[in-house]
Amino acid sequence: MSAQSINHQRGNQLFKDGQYEEAIAVFLQCHKEEKVKKGAFYSNISLCYMKLGQPQEALKYARMCVSETPDFDKGYFRLYYAALETNQLGTALIAAQYAPDQLDINKLWEDYFMSTIFEVKEISETLGKGVFSKKEHQVNEIIYTETPVIASAKYKNYKNCCLYCLKALFPNESNTYTSVFNTNVVKGVKCKCGYVYCSKKCQDLDVGHQLVCGKLNKVVSFCTERCVSHPLTITKMFAKVLSATYREPTIYPFVVFHAQPLVKFDMTVEKIFVEIFGNKLETFQDFGGWKYVYRIMSSVLKYNASTILPLNAIQMLATDPQKKVLSKEEALNWEVSKFSVEGEGLYKYLNTLNHSCDPNCVLACTTDDFKLSLIALKDIKAGEELTISYIDNSMNKETRLKTLMDQYNFDCKCKKCCGN
Repeated sequence: MSAQSINHQRGNQLFKDGQYEEAIAVFLQCHKEEKVKKGAFYSNISLCYMKLGQPQEALKYARMCVSETPDFDKGYFRLYYAALETNQLGTALIAAQYAPDQLDINKLWEDYFMSTIFEVKEISETLGKGVFSKKEHQVNEIIYTETPVIASAKYKNYKNCCLYCLKALFPNESNTYTSVFNTNVVKGVKCKCGYVYCSKKCQDLDVGHQLVCGKLNKVVSFCTERCVSHPLTITKMFAKVLSATYREPTIYPFVVFHAQPLVKFDMTVEKIFVEIFGNKLETFQDFGGWKYVYRIMSSVLKYNASTILPLNAIQMLATDPQKKVLSKEEALNWEVSKFSVEGEGLYKYLNTLNHSCDPNCVLACTTDDFKLSLIALKDIKAGEELTISYIDNSMNKETRLKTLMDQYNFDCKCKKCCGN
């Protein structure tokens, strides 16, 4: 029997005997001597520190465990419990995604969703959480308008809008824009990298841009070639986290959403993300590695993100009852709509709404930026769950069920699907 195996057994016995400090010393020695699965000893040390009532040290070694051995299951359990004990909820959420059936995620979001307008609570293990109204609302009422926790233009529109709020700018088509709208394009504030903001305020609010300034063209080209947009949004999420003084409160709003089952890592993004972020990606080792975090964020966007369609100048007029000069049909004609911008975003409350094929609400853009509004389709009572449709409800039942399973991975049990 090797000396390493003897030490390992000795450490385990010391742990069983409650001699945690002595066990830590032995496990540290094992870590130096072992050649494979060394991170497992950090997991043991983390557990020892939890037994000693030192959760900060437990968290430190749990992070070291998942950093060194990212495929070691127990490391994520240690990370979850140590993070929970130290109120590092972003870390706990990320760790919980590794084994969502065994680790309780519900206790990690209850305080975050406190609101005077909504009550967010768990409905069931199958449905997860839902959003309930605290007030009565009338049909067509705008219940709530929300600013996203993150938003990005789709690859086709990235150069045609404010890099932060997505307000339409079209700097390269100013003459055509002027002829269609009879107004000049907002000049905005041009960054040294060539991208534009509608104002200095938006430029200042775009936390993390300095980290990717001058590199965005690489991601835009990558996404354009593949007709995808999630990597653009995840680039902004990564940049915001990596630029933050405190990572926990910054990453938390991005990972608090439903993310199961996790999508596979897209190997085609590896080269481009390494080129953009370089060794800064090592920061994510504390969470299990940047590829694991990328998978979580990609899954969150797949299952939760909303399409954003900010109103352009004439569409704003068409929806303004005080200045209504043309019909909505006219406002949506080709000459006007070609100057519309499309993006995607994550919204704290609006992306927590459950689906129904007979919803009582709808999401819509009612402003010229990235804000999204929740509008009542029916009269709503206080205490009633607020629901939206994730799909086209005009489809027949079989097509609806298949679409929801294929795109969102759940079997719809709403009244419309379960009724006769």
